[in-house]
Amino acid sequence: MTYKITAAICTYNRYPYLEKAIASLANQNFDPDTYEILVVDNTNDETITGNFWDRLTRPKQLRVLYSHPPGLSRARNLVVREASAPYVCFLDDDAIASPDWLKTLFDFFEAEQGAGVVGGPVHPIWPTYEPDWLPPETKGALTILDLGADTRILEPHEYVCGANIAFRIAALNPADSFDERVGRIGSVSLLSNEEIIVQKQLEAAGWTRGYCAHASVRHHVDENRLSRSWFRSRMAWQAVSEVLSHDEHPYAYGWALNSLLSAAKSLGGAELLQQVFEDANGAALDEQLSLIRHLVGILLFSNQLPAENRETFAGSLNQLAVQEDKTRKQADDKTYRRRPDILSLPALPHIFTEFRESHPYMYDAYALSGKTSYIPFEEKAWQRPVYKSLRTLSDSLHAGHKTLTFLTLDPFLQPWQIEGFFSFVTQQTVAVCGFQHRMPTHTGPRFDHLTRKTLLRLEKVFVYSHDLKDSLEDKYDIPNIVYIPAHSITYAYNRTVFTRDRLNIPDDHSVFSMMGEMRTGKGVELLLEAIPLITRDCQKRMTFIFAGKGVVVSKQEIEDALSDTACNALIFVGDTKTNNFRYLNSKFYGDLINITDLGLLLYQHDQRYCKSGLINQYTGARKTIVATRNSFVGDEVVAHDLGYVLETETPQALAKLLERCADERKSFHQSDKYQEIHRQSTPAYVAKALIDELDTL
Repeated sequence: MTYKITAAICTYNRYPYLEKAIASLANQNFDPDTYEILVVDNTNDETITGNFWDRLTRPKQLRVLYSHPPGLSRARNLVVREASAPYVCFLDDDAIASPDWLKTLFDFFEAEQGAGVVGGPVHPIWPTYEPDWLPPETKGALTILDLGADTRILEPHEYVCGANIAFRIAALNPADSFDERVGRIGSVSLLSNEEIIVQKQLEAAGWTRGYCAHASVRHHVDENRLSRSWFRSRMAWQAVSEVLSHDEHPYAYGWALNSLLSAAKSLGGAELLQQVFEDANGAALDEQLSLIRHLVGILLFSNQLPAENRETFAGSLNQLAVQEDKTRKQADDKTYRRRPDILSLPALPHIFTEFRESHPYMYDAYALSGKTSYIPFEEKAWQRPVYKSLRTLSDSLHAGHKTLTFLTLDPFLQPWQIEGFFSFVTQQTVAVCGFQHRMPTHTGPRFDHLTRKTLLRLEKVFVYSHDLKDSLEDKYDIPNIVYIPAHSITYAYNRTVFTRDRLNIPDDHSVFSMMGEMRTGKGVELLLEAIPLITRDCQKRMTFIFAGKGVVVSKQEIEDALSDTACNALIFVGDTKTNNFRYLNSKFYGDLINITDLGLLLYQHDQRYCKSGLINQYTGARKTIVATRNSFVGDEVVAHDLGYVLETETPQALAKLLERCADERKSFHQSDKYQEIHRQSTPAYVAKALIDELDTL
């Protein structure tokens, strides 16, 4: 029998919890004839097993399988092979699903055809009370997850956990979806990460990953786990899991090295071993657990390291000792600005300070440079770093007081930020560089003067466009602008046929894409008025992709505007305008660019002079651009033969132009200027360009 969805539990000797878990699945707000419950029992005591199943009142849709020897990954692979539905939802045997759990996950998959995996919140059921010695950062080890109140596509490096996770069967490898080297094996080990590996594989294959805020489960926290010794053991096993799941990871060594140096310095090297085994509370416990995890990790990685990396590690430890001695001597120097509580950061030559996940291609570049620490900042508050020991941006810069620090400048060069930022950079005793992606959107004599003074204060300003370099130099008369021919085109992979097939795009369709924020000035309103004016026959040969963050136009409004048309529409936009932080992951975003025939950059109003990075993304992938004539992008299109321009900004004129684009399906030569982008090797290229420039300072 074929079902709509499969609910699965993999269990090992947890029958008191298992009965409640099964009951929660049997009482879902979902037609019981449309879903199955599949339990894989790993328990190796036949007597206990027989007694439990003999007395259990089984739901009619329950099917039980037995798997030996025990192993969570092995059991999950069995579920994938045996499931009789297109979607499979895994619930831990000590968890309780909310009544709408299955329906919410099913609805998400049906609405998001590009989604390969989705999960939801996991709320704790404490055995007695929450320990007061447990730091918030460590709760994830107890399988506690809450990524907010909004259902959304996950950002890169955000993952749902195995206690509450669902997969599209078509996205999985039926032979060995879950790596059987990792994952729990009875009570023998605390290996984990098997679901993280699968999520990374799906992301690399172009599937999106989702978070359903209302698909929640409650998860029992085992009383035996509420001890400091369990956490120490858990962190050591976490290191083993990460080694096994990062065989080919390009910066696994750098991750372990930086974190270990930070933890070792924070705890004080001479007392290191003693403090590893002492009981601690709060932040001190968090530091202790971090040290254990990364100490085990670096030791497990060591036999894979070339000699030069081991020498780098030894040299870094020596550098720590020298730096600590200098710090003590400079403690009374009032011109030396520092905070003693932030000196735990590793002393590497450069620090990259960024919004979380805003430019992931830069992370790769810095990892390849081998000289950089990374300090991520919360998405909407540049003043607050992710690292809890750093309170402000000033803290992060002075944590790397001997380094060269990098910032993305765009958010600082705004009227509400620039005065404070100028005051901030003029007080620093550290060297700061910046990345600027476009011309400042606000002008005026006073604002321009302040912008010039701010940019001159920086060591260098890196840009990704010749024209942006020329414009900044001409307007602000500043000499420290450096052009690097790169943007995030590294994520546009060669998967055109695969992605078009998966998204059901007919071969004869012309694909038009509107990417980025759906806000005033980006042309989305103009496009939605124009599409219904296109002839019906032409609409039948068109696919429109809307992808990015909904600001002034929501997914529902786009669907309503296109409801009476014959075109195909793929809408990857959040459902609400307010507080919507729904982004596509970088690889899927790149895939959408790669299947595009014509990129729509219909910039108007305050966006006319935006030097968009999408120019590089589209042209680097050899795509045609459609732009408004009276805009910077339009000037670029004309000057470098990049595509079509819209001379008159009316819905009628745009409809005629789009018909022409679909009929001609013309390829443009495109000048060599935009072919300087190295699509497949951007991170390495950027790393070399940056290091070459920095060596001149």
